[in-house]
Amino acid sequence: MSIIFECVRDGQRYVTSPGTSGQYSLYPVADLYALLRDTPAREFPGGPLAYLREHSPAPLTVTDLAGFELLPCLLPPDPRQGVVCGFGLTHQSKVAQPPESDERPAFFIKGFADTLKRSGDVLRMSRGALSACEEAEVVALFLVADNGRPDYIGYTFGNDLTDIALAKSKRNYLAYAKLQPSAISHLLYWQPLPDLIRGTTSIYRAGDLHWEQRFSTGLSCLCYDADDLFDTLWQHPSLRLPGTLIYLYMGADRNSADAGIHLSHGDTVVCEFDSGPRLSNLIEWENVHV
Repeated sequence: MSIIFECVRDGQRYVTSPGTSGQYSLYPVADLYALLRDTPAREFPGGPLAYLREHSPAPLTVTDLAGFELLPCLLPPDPRQGVVCGFGLTHQSKVAQPPESDERPAFFIKGFADTLKRSGDVLRMSRGALSACEEAEVVALFLVADNGRPDYIGYTFGNDLTDIALAKSKRNYLAYAKLQPSAISHLLYWQPLPDLIRGTTSIYRAGDLHWEQRFSTGLSCLCYDADDLFDTLWQHPSLRLPGTLIYLYMGADRNSADAGIHLSHGDTVVCEFDSGPRLSNLIEWENVHV
């Protein structure tokens, strides 16, 4: 299993892996996105970190990451190079009847890569938003090659913030309800999509635990075949511009809105993935009304 991430200090970006021996080996890069786009690191045996070990100068070795800023997973230097999108109602827990073999779930676009926020950042609902709910999800990562082929890179974890009241108000409003920021981990899992991931979502209000629930996600929780979903998307040239990094949120298990709970201005939502990252974000509204 290979897990890597990118951090920055004084304008210099580095790639490393989670420290297991009390230290980090930081390899300087222009950025991880460009490394995967412009060098053989994407196809290198062992992945990009193995490529850097063989082709980079001696790494900077530190015992902790104090003074370094963790970056959202694979964040391109130009946010227009990354598109954030996703599927809705993909999980067995969200669908009353199994879909037909030729059915596909709703697809939506959330924005460009600048809408991705790290753990600790504020998730700010847009002006006019009605309500909010969290959605803890696996995020599949694809980089479109020069020949227009979307290559699977790996996955990470995220929180697909949604204006759930708007989504439920009218059938055709889901795409508008998804035009909100998303939380995303800094970790890149350089491996196939996971079969099963469990975790806990918690909402804190005025510093106290307000609501908490377990969730399950991953390929075994979907009521669709993931490869069928990807094949359907890649039929469309509009998503295959070379150099585009695609963040694909794979859908969520039940969320707080399913339990009758709605996020309020000033709440903190925590999505904790077992044996994985913990995403904690303050929720704010541009117009405070809830």
